[in-house]
Amino acid sequence: MRNIFLITGEPRVGKSTLVKNLISRFNQEYFYGLITEEVTENSQRIGFTTVLLSRYAKQIASKHWAENKMGNYGVDIAAIDQIAQDLLHMESVFGKHILIIDEIGPMQVLSDEYGKIVEALLESSSALIIGTIYKGTDNKIINAVKDKYSDCIHLLIRDNREHIEVFLTAEIEKYLKLNIA
Repeated sequence: MRNIFLITGEPRVGKSTLVKNLISRFNQEYFYGLITEEVTENSQRIGFTTVLLSRYAKQIASKHWAENKMGNYGVDIAAIDQIAQDLLHMESVFGKHILIIDEIGPMQVLSDEYGKIVEALLESSSALIIGTIYKGTDNKIINAVKDKYSDCIHLLIRDNREHIEVFLTAEIEKYLKLNIA
C-alpha cells in the first residue's frame, strides 16, 4: 500500500498542530501542500485560512461572511477552488516529496474541485501523504475517502498525540531515506 496517513479526531485536539510539528522536525523543502489555520479576533475563532506551503495564505471562511454558510462560517468556495488547482500544480512540480493535506473537511469539500483533486491525489500521488480528515460522518465525499482509506486513518486523542507524532516521524524518516537523496 502507498504511504497515506490520515489523522482524524475531535475539533481542537491538535491535528493541524501535529502536522506543523512534523514539518518543523524536517527540512521544510521536503513538504508541499496545505495547512489550515484558525483566524482569531479577541481570542475567539472567527474563521479559517488555508496556507499553501511555500506559496501563499488565503482565508476560506469567516463568521463575518454571509455566503455559503457552513455552521457559523461563510465559506469562500472560489478561494478553495483556486487552492485546489494550486495544490494540483504543486503535485506536478514536487512529485515524490511529502504532501500535506490539512484538511479534508466539510468546508473544503463544498468545493467540488477540491474534493475531486484531493481524491485524485490520494489515488495517484507518488508522495508520502499526511492529511487530516473530519471526524464526523455526515458528508458523502468525506465518507467515501474514509471508506476507501480506512486502514490509513489514525484517531488522534490527547492521550496518544505523542505516540502518533513519533510514529509519523519514523515513517517520514523511512520515506526520505528511500526517496530523497
